[in-house]
Amino acid sequence: GPMHMEMMPPPAMAGMDADMMGNMPPHCMGGMNADHMGNMPPECMAGMDGPMMHMMPPEAMGGMGPMHMEMCPPDAMGGMGPMHMEMCPPDVASAMSPAQAEMMPGGPGPMADMDGDGMPPPAWGDGAAAGGSPLDGMAPIGDPMGAPPMGGDPMGDAMGGPPMGGTPMGDPGAPPPAFDGAMAAMDTAASANMAEGMEAANTAADAADAAAADAPADDAPTDDVV
Repeated sequence: GPMHMEMMPPPAMAGMDADMMGNMPPHCMGGMNADHMGNMPPECMAGMDGPMMHMMPPEAMGGMGPMHMEMCPPDAMGGMGPMHMEMCPPDVASAMSPAQAEMMPGGPGPMADMDGDGMPPPAWGDGAAAGGSPLDGMAPIGDPMGAPPMGGDPMGDAMGGPPMGGTPMGDPGAPPPAFDGAMAAMDTAASANMAEGMEAANTAADAADAAAADAPADDAPTDDVV
């Protein structure tokens, strides 16, 4: 019964095999803990079924390794509950196959359609088999509709809008008063320089016209003796 398992020294689990696990009454699993699971050879998981998983305390999931998950029959996943999944180490979850996820309670499994595409968990274990990350293919964290992360978009709107939450410089259409004053001063200086330049150019043109008027014509007679 559960007390037999509870009183079993964890190192003794190293001698268990799949046949022993398969012949164990499901309620015996109630005495299992993470140390028992950690010392149990992964091959023993082949003898587990749904009722045994259901009776196993969620805390025992903490002792599982990826090989335990790989050796677990898909139908045994039918005994899992939310707390089992919550206590499952991330590297163990990454070894879960689509067939195992489909057998979890809740239709195709509570983990089978995390991204809402109607498909089993994207590459839960398939990514590692393909040489990539076990999490390859999973939906990125954030709003699936493309909204910026909470707290605002640090890069601002790609089309030129201010970042969410306002811009530290104020409204782009209404520059600060100090900025307006500096621009006004620059405009005044530019206008003065332009007027001064035009006046100087006009004076030079008038002088050139006067000099041309005083000069004799090319065919005018002169008193010079050749």
